[in-house]
Amino acid sequence: RADAKDVLLVNWQGHPHREGSETALFASSDIVGAMRRFLEKKDDDVLFAYFSGASGNLNNHSYIDGVTTTADHAEHGEKLVSYITAAEFKPVEAAPIQLIYRTEKLTSKADKNKQFEFPVCAFSIGDVAFVTAAYEMFDTSGQAIKESSKFDTTFVITYSNAHNGYLPTLDAFEADSSYEVRITKVV
Repeated sequence: RADAKDVLLVNWQGHPHREGSETALFASSDIVGAMRRFLEKKDDDVLFAYFSGASGNLNNHSYIDGVTTTADHAEHGEKLVSYITAAEFKPVEAAPIQLIYRTEKLTSKADKNKQFEFPVCAFSIGDVAFVTAAYEMFDTSGQAIKESSKFDTTFVITYSNAHNGYLPTLDAFEADSSYEVRITKVV
């Protein structure tokens, strides 16, 4: 698809995994791969790109009507395509790219005297903004970023440039009810 005239960016706030048998859980890109195949069959002149959004407290089937398991990745991918193709698309004209990059400090959960650097990168192309993080943020964090954005469209992209684990919200730490809080390296 190197010669495709259009690029379709999909930012889905849910894990790109599928559930295997009842005794095993397989991490996989099968859902994303199935979604790409369905979309590219619809239009052979589009390059499909998937970005994992803020999803630390979400599973795929949390937001897909009628889906309670993701064992059939092709069925799940097709269901996601039905959401995507029902969306209103607008072309974005090429425009100057603006970039913001800075580093924040996060406290180590194991050693409160130790800090980790947390790179934050945001850039815009025309009226579309992209905010990236090397952590998997919670959905509520991603939604807060989108709501506070001055841009019409904002993509929150996690696992960007590295994968440093989960970045739970303060509410999640207070509730202490999720595995993400138990395994995170930062507070």
